[in-house]
Amino acid sequence: MHCQMRKVCSQGAAGELQHLQSRAFSGTRKLLALQKCNTYLIRTGDARAPRGSLRAAASSVKASSPIETQSLSLWNGSDDFTCCNDRIDAPPLPLPSISEPVRVVIVRHGQSTWNAEGRIQGSTDLSVLTEKGVKQAQKTRDMLSSMRFSRVFQSPLTRARQTADVVLQGREEQGAVGSETGRLTLPSLREVDLYQFQGLLKHEGKALYGEQYKRWQKAPHEFELDGHAPVRELWYRASMAWQMLLSEEPSGPLGGGREVEGQGGSASSSSSEEEEEEEETDTDPRVVLVVAHNAINQALVATALGLPPSYFRRLPQNNAALSIFDLEPGADGSGSGGGGGGGDGDFPGPRPPPPQIILSCLNQSPDNPFKNPDKVVAHVVLVTPPDTTAAAARAGGDGGPETATESSSAAELRSLAAVLSKLQVTHVLAGHDVSADTVSALLEGQPPRPPPPPQQQQPLASSEEQQGSTADTEKGVGGAAAVPVDQQQQQQQQQLLQSGDVVAVDGAGSDSDSGYGAVDVERWMSTESAAALWVRAVELAATTTTTTTTQQQGDGRQSYGNVLVVLDEESHVGVLWAALGLAGGSRVARLRVSPGGLSVIEFAADPRVTPATVRCINNTAHAAAVAPARA
Repeated sequence: MHCQMRKVCSQGAAGELQHLQSRAFSGTRKLLALQKCNTYLIRTGDARAPRGSLRAAASSVKASSPIETQSLSLWNGSDDFTCCNDRIDAPPLPLPSISEPVRVVIVRHGQSTWNAEGRIQGSTDLSVLTEKGVKQAQKTRDMLSSMRFSRVFQSPLTRARQTADVVLQGREEQGAVGSETGRLTLPSLREVDLYQFQGLLKHEGKALYGEQYKRWQKAPHEFELDGHAPVRELWYRASMAWQMLLSEEPSGPLGGGREVEGQGGSASSSSSEEEEEEEETDTDPRVVLVVAHNAINQALVATALGLPPSYFRRLPQNNAALSIFDLEPGADGSGSGGGGGGGDGDFPGPRPPPPQIILSCLNQSPDNPFKNPDKVVAHVVLVTPPDTTAAAARAGGDGGPETATESSSAAELRSLAAVLSKLQVTHVLAGHDVSADTVSALLEGQPPRPPPPPQQQQPLASSEEQQGSTADTEKGVGGAAAVPVDQQQQQQQQQLLQSGDVVAVDGAGSDSDSGYGAVDVERWMSTESAAALWVRAVELAATTTTTTTTQQQGDGRQSYGNVLVVLDEESHVGVLWAALGLAGGSRVARLRVSPGGLSVIEFAADPRVTPATVRCINNTAHAAAVAPARA
C-alpha cells in the first residue's frame, strides 16, 4: 500500500485518484490513501486538487428555496472536497499507537470576514482574516513563542493558512517547518461540511430551512441534510486526521520528497553524534502544530477524549485559541486511547497499545474567557490558586525569602483577579485549606453588585388579611414553622459564620454598609467528592435574579448565578469530569490542571436542566505568554 501510494502520487496526476478509488482496498486504508494523495496534490500546487474553485462557481449557484434572501446557497450536490470520499457516517477510528512522546498544539483560525458577518462558512473557501483576526493570531504566536515545532499541519482553507502564516512568523530558522512549502495541508482538517447552509447568513438559514435549521441548533449530532450527517461525518473525519497527525514520519506524498531537519523518521546518513545532538536542540521532539477551525478542532479534542458527537458545541473553540494534548506511548494492558471501536480488518492480530492521552489545556487565549453575555446566563469558574514555591521560582527566587514568595504569588493572584473582574461573581465555594486572604485577593476588582429592585408599596390589608398573612408566615411551606425572610437569612448567616463554614468578602468598590457588594464564601469539606461539589456549584448557579441588559434593548430577562470555586488540582479535574457527565464513568484520557489554572463552565439556560459547556480548561494565559509545560 505504501509503495502504491508513492507510485501514484509521484506521477503528479490527479486522474490517478480515480484509479486509486477503484482499487479493492479495505475502508480505512483506502480513505487514508486518498487523504495522502489529496494532500500531495495540494502541496504540489496541482490545479485539480481540492482548492478554492468555489470562488469562481459561487455566482452560478442557484438558491435552493423560493424564499427571497440576499444570499445564495453554495451547494449544488458536490464541491472541491467530494473527491476525498471522507464524508462517512461511521464511528471514529481509534487513535494510532505511538513510540515516543508527542505534543499536539491545536489552533483555530483568527476571526474571518464571514465570522464578522455572521455567515455560515462550513467548508467553503470564500473568506479571509479580518484585521482583528490577524491581531488574534499574533497573540497566539506570542503565546507559542517558546515552542519549536517539528511538523505543521494546516487546513486547506485560506483563513486557516493565513493564521498559520502569522503564527509561524519569525521561525525561518526552522527551515521548511516555518515556511509555506514545508507545511502539510490535510483536507480532513477543513471545517464541518454544511452543504446547503453554506454561504447563508444565519437568519437566512432559519428562514429557508425552518425545522431543519432548528434541529441543527438544538440537536446537531442528530441533524441530517441532503442525505448527510454533518457532525457524525466530522467526528469520523477528525479520527482520520489523527492518523496523520500522529504518524511518525512524513512519507510518500506527505514528505513531498523533502525531509525536515531535526525530525524523527526514516534513517538518514547522520554524520556524527555531535550533529545529532545539534539537531535535537533545533526542535522539541515531536511537537506538532495544527491550524484549523472551530468544529473540526472540537471533533479532534472530543475524539481524543473519547467523547461522542453529542458533545458538539460543548467544547467550543474561540478564534485563534489553542488546545494542547500531550501523548505518551501506551503499554500492553494499560494506557488509554480515544475514538471509536475496534478494527475493520486492517489490523490483523492484537491491536498495538493506544497512546496515553493528557489534555493539558483547552481553548486557551489571553482574551476575555467570558463570551457571549447575551447567550450565557450562568457560569461556574474553577480556579486553583498559584503554588507559592513555583511562583517564587518564576519570579527569580529559589523559594528562600518569604517576601519574594508572597510577592510573586500575590502577582499571580492579581492576574487571576483581573480576569475574574470581567464577571460578576455571586457565590464562592472554597476548600477549607484555601485562606480567606486568597479568596479576598481573587475577588479584588469585582464590580459592585447592583441593588435589588425597589419594593413596590403594597396597599394596606384588612385585619383579617393581616391575620391570615401572619398565620401563613408562622406556618411556612409544608407546615414547617417559619420566620420573616430577612430575619431567617440573618439567622442562617450567623449560624454559618459561627460554624466557620461561610465568610463574607466584599468586592472592591462595593458598599459594605448596604451589603450589596458582599459575596458569601461557602466552605466545603475535603472529604466531599468532586461530583457532590459540582452538584452544589450548579445549585448555587441556579439561583435566579432579574437583570436588565443592553443586549436585549432594555428588556428584563432571567439570569442566574456566577459561582467561583477555589480548589486544588485534583478536585479541579474531578469537577471538570463531573461537568462533562463523566464523574463516575470510565475515561480514556486525563486532564491536567496547573497551579494558577482557570477553567470556565457556562450555561445557556437554567443550569439544573441545561448541559454544561466547557469554555476553557486550565487557562494560564493570564500568568504568562507561554503554553503549559510538559510534566
